[in-house]
Formats: sequence, structure tokens, C-alpha cells
Amino acid sequence: MLLLLMVVIVVMVVDQLMPSTAPQLYLTQGECEEASAQTCDLVSCDFIPIGKTFEEVCGKNFIKHWEPILTTQETNGISPTR
Repeated sequence: MLLLLMVVIVVMVVDQLMPSTAPQLYLTQGECEEASAQTCDLVSCDFIPIGKTFEEVCGKNFIKHWEPILTTQETNGISPTR
């Protein structure tokens, strides 16, 4: 029950912090793939170079999440990078 409450709070915070034009972020792979009907990839920010802050590298209010993998057609022939 506590875990469910924490997930709901995180989703509410993400919804408030992300502008409406931002892509939908998902906290689980299953949720992402079910909602998008696409294969999803984990987006994390695990490497922070010496001398940099988390916010500088990852962005303010970054949260680890799952998002649909863009196809080559969706990126106009340019492969997405992470």
C-alpha cells in the first residue's frame, strides 16, 4: 500500500513538473509498452562527470523513467541517441 502511494505521488509530481508538450513518462516498462503499443527503453542518468552536478548533466527535476523507443521513421531517418 505504501509503495502504491509513493508511485501515485511521484506520478503527480512528474505531471506537475513536466510541460504538457513533453512526452509521456512511465515508471514501469509494462505501463509504457501497454500505453504506447511500442517497445520501451529505460532512461536514466547514471554517470555524473567529476566537477559536474546532477542538475547540470541530467536536468532539473530529472526522474528515471521508461519511454517508447522512437523508430527511424519517427526521427526522420536519424537514429535516436541516449
